[in-house]
Amino acid sequence: ERWGSTGSTALTLLSNIFYILPYFLFYLGLGFRYGSYNEDLLTTARFAEYFD
Repeated sequence: ERWGSTGSTALTLLSNIFYILPYFLFYLGLGFRYGSYNEDLLTTARFAEYFD
């Protein structure tokens, strides 16, 4: 049996998305926070880090 397999392709895909999403949001927030000094992007970074 495969690790993380639920038997349903859609459910497996959804599970994988929720597994990867926190990492994606974390690095997206870091990129927005330190990548620019634009105040709008800093607000976007705080929003992304809040949901992480």
